[in-house]
Amino acid sequence: MKTNEKGIALVVALLVLSLMSLLGAAFLTMALTEMNVAKNQVEVIKAFNIGEAGLEATKAQFKQNNAISLFAQNQNQTVTLITPTAFGGGTYTSTATPCTPIRAQAADLTGCTPAGTNLAPGHSSFVVVSVGRYGLAVSQVSALLEVWSGGGAGNVQVLGWWEK
Repeated sequence: MKTNEKGIALVVALLVLSLMSLLGAAFLTMALTEMNVAKNQVEVIKAFNIGEAGLEATKAQFKQNNAISLFAQNQNQTVTLITPTAFGGGTYTSTATPCTPIRAQAADLTGCTPAGTNLAPGHSSFVVVSVGRYGLAVSQVSALLEVWSGGGAGNVQVLGWWEK
């Protein structure tokens, strides 16, 4: 008996080619996804670093005693110390709120009571929030600062910091 097998090689070749095309498309999709994840991760890291730069700029303002007078003018309310400032391809902003750390809850650095208690005379504390932006990424870096005057300049001690 003679069987008619003409064209079967073409069908098998097309099936193998289709399978290889699907695998290639899947690998390409995975590679593009990984590239986007890596790009986003880089943006998050840059946003965090820019936020830290904003925190350092705010500390510098306190050291130069430029920030303290703003709180007196604004009845010790939250003050925007740094408006959007370009840095490293992104921007940062910084706000500060006067407060006093709850010393008993040292692990919870966000806890504050009204200003004026638990600090040495002439010392003040502030929660500083710096927001860094790079591309679509946003990073918030906060610190609890103790500030006092001495020797004609401001002194700043970081009591703790955290990020969101």
